[in-house]
Amino acid sequence: MGFLCCTKKIIELLNVKPEIYIPENDPSFLGPWYVNLFFIERKKCLIFVNSKTLFPFIVINQTKKDIEQIDHIFRRNLLKRLHAESINTDIIARTIKDYEKTTICKTSNRSILGSMNEFIFHFRVICEMEGGLSNIDVDKVNSEIAGNIMKLNNEYIRPKDVLVEIIDSLLNRWS
Repeated sequence: MGFLCCTKKIIELLNVKPEIYIPENDPSFLGPWYVNLFFIERKKCLIFVNSKTLFPFIVINQTKKDIEQIDHIFRRNLLKRLHAESINTDIIARTIKDYEKTTICKTSNRSILGSMNEFIFHFRVICEMEGGLSNIDVDKVNSEIAGNIMKLNNEYIRPKDVLVEIIDSLLNRWS
């Protein structure tokens, strides 16, 4: 079981009572993902950011009906992003299994929310530079923002590098 820590906007849109995230109850090796809703050109977009790695991905042009199936959106796009980052297929399978069932909970880490807002800012700038949302390759942009230098636990990191480090350590334990 995995956890999606949603902002107030998402919780209100889903009309659910969120759980409180308790790390001891999280068996997934990547931990919880933070989720926010934002708008570009009046289109609903979702951003997912992993709390352990700050690895982000953005999903564009979502409807309310789509967002009501947020767990499906999350798994489908996480699978796509992990493949795009050339992650080992066994790890991808295990990761998707970890999030087969997701629980909606409240956000609790303002630092992650701040990082999320920074990713959204970068995404907006890229959209503007490319002449609008319809002119961007969202997969390419997701790879770009995952390579941004961010601050996590008082260290400067690149989220995609931290993701790879966690996965490599997991593979070493399996060997």
